[in-house]
Amino acid sequence: MDHHEKLAWSSQHLHALDLEIKDFIKRHPFTGRGEQEGNSRRFGILADDYPLLPPHWPLMVGDAIHNLRGALDHMIWALSLRSKTPPSVDDSTKILFPICTKEEWYIGKPKMPQGGARWKCARFIGDEALAIVDGCQPYRGVYPVHEHPLAVIAAYSNHDKHRNLVASAALAQPVQFTFKVTAHNRQGVIKPATITQTQQWFYKDAKLAVVEFAEGTTCDPGEMEVRPVLEGTVAFGKEGPEPTFDVTALEEISYNILREIIVPLDAILCR
Repeated sequence: MDHHEKLAWSSQHLHALDLEIKDFIKRHPFTGRGEQEGNSRRFGILADDYPLLPPHWPLMVGDAIHNLRGALDHMIWALSLRSKTPPSVDDSTKILFPICTKEEWYIGKPKMPQGGARWKCARFIGDEALAIVDGCQPYRGVYPVHEHPLAVIAAYSNHDKHRNLVASAALAQPVQFTFKVTAHNRQGVIKPATITQTQQWFYKDAKLAVVEFAEGTTCDPGEMEVRPVLEGTVAFGKEGPEPTFDVTALEEISYNILREIIVPLDAILCR
């Protein structure tokens, strides 16, 4: 098995998962309600109940991430085998695609390059390939360091090996709303409204946003009905308040890695 097969397997998982999620959301649309807060001009937007997500979805994401990470490692191994001085048995246990969020971890300490991942993991691949690996390191500042495609893949691949990735229902777009004046005993007055989103996670009675109408709006209890318009997705990530991603974001990360790293290295391998 080479890196092409691993990439293909990763892509198949993401495509299949994307279809499953879209079908699930189509059958279980995100719905909610607006509830007036006492006699005020504020309406809380609350989520209705939502079914449990299929437990195999985080496994599919984990497989996709591991195969993408593995494809990078396979490329470094294949390039290393072409070296005029191939790696020893001991060296071969350290060969992988280095991904570092700090320069010191990659280069090593001054006058001690043997301590850096560049030397330990990739010194056999040749100057041209090494320049590509150097240029794509997360610490170099092309992206915010922990949002760099390689940093995301490394972090979630490592997390999934030791703990669980989780899938959560989440809002895909900011909350929107419609309203209807229901007062029958007087002329209703509507002033501009602002909406403040309070969270993205979607579960029963979660307070997603607050709609507040400007002073002068006639909205005594029962005089106005606010209905949210919600668009949802499924987000994957670590347990806790860590950044998350959906399948579309992971597909974009995969594409960026393919275009910026794998294709150039593949061109060297194919010579």
